[in-house]
Order: sequence, then structure tokens, then C-alpha cells
Amino acid sequence: MASIYALEIADSLCQSQALATEYSSVEISWQARAFLQPQDILTTHYELFWNRRHIVLGLVPETLDYYRVMADTPHYQLYWLSRGSEVELTQAYLSDKVIGFSKDQQSQTYFLQPMNALRHAGIKLKTEQKRFYPTPSSLYKAFLTGDVDIISTSKMFALNLDQADMKFSLLANNVPSGSWFLHQGVKNPDISCAILNAISLMSPLFKQPLHPLAGESCNE
Repeated sequence: MASIYALEIADSLCQSQALATEYSSVEISWQARAFLQPQDILTTHYELFWNRRHIVLGLVPETLDYYRVMADTPHYQLYWLSRGSEVELTQAYLSDKVIGFSKDQQSQTYFLQPMNALRHAGIKLKTEQKRFYPTPSSLYKAFLTGDVDIISTSKMFALNLDQADMKFSLLANNVPSGSWFLHQGVKNPDISCAILNAISLMSPLFKQPLHPLAGESCNE
């Protein structure tokens, strides 16, 4: 998830009188996708973090003894991005196409979802038809320079590419983006409310509001 609202979240938390009663400072770190380790859960290294649910719940069997899911970030639509014509998931259409993927096999947007769609369609790509890139920015660059013919993307990122002949084809609808996990030791409802208000500042990124879980909403 983009870090463009990190400072806004930090400022909001630092201005909270409720947090000031129990915390002397706020530190926000934007880590690589695979940063979270089982030890982080067992030692409750973070008070609050965002990640994919399936990743977090797969780290430690008793994850929910240490953290609770505070809110889900909105689901999103995922698209194939191509030039000239919309993508057809047929062997014939893809026979001369090169598709770009992320090297990060935990990436839902750039690896898991597109690979899954191809498998369900019965598409078998040759090795030379698959190219892998270390970062989303390098993947988009490969598309812009013509190194690959097709990539997967959400529209909110691809619309910044400004390519007149771009075509979007729906790859997956209602894809879960992730969840905010809060340390179970945070019991003060005023603190929980201040945190919820702070992370809600990221709503413009999704153009939708966060979805607090039952018992996590507040009226501040």
C-alpha cells in the first residue's frame, strides 16, 4: 500500500490527547511487503500494522490472541492493462504476447491474481512469455517501454501512465486489499477511536471509506 498518507497519519496520532496519556511518541515505518515475521506477532513488536489477512493469519496459529482486526481497507477491481485491444484469455490471443509480473510472489495485484486467472483459463505461457520485475514501478516502466505487452493493475495506479491507446479488461472484481491489525493490549476506546480516525485519512487512496469491524466504530 502506498505511503503517501504516512505523515498525515503520524500527525493525527501525535495530536491525539487520548494517545498522549499512554504514549510519548509515534513512529511509522513503511516496510517491504514481507517484513512481518512470526516473532513480530509473538512479541507484539508493533502496536498497529497493515497487511493482507491471509499473510498475517498464516504466520502464527494464535495471531488473534495478540492482535485484533480493527478495520478492512476497501476491496478493489483488478484489470489487465494492454495496448490497442482488450485482453482475451485465450491461447490464440496470448500466443505472441509477453506478460509482466512481480518477482514478489506475495503480491496479490502483480503476481497471485494474474497467475490465478491464467491458470483458471487454462492458459499455458512459454517461459519467454513471462517476465518478472522487482518493483511495481519497474513493471509499469516495462509496459511503457514495450518490454511487455500486458500487465495487471488497479486503475488508480494505471491512470497516471497517460497512454492514449491503453485498454483495460477486468481481471478480478471485489479483490480484498488488506486489514489494519491492532495490538490486543490497546483497551482504551478513546485510543482505538483516535487510531481509527487517523488511518481513515487514507480513504482517498481507495476513493472509499474504511470498513471498521463490529465494535470498532466511534463518533469522534
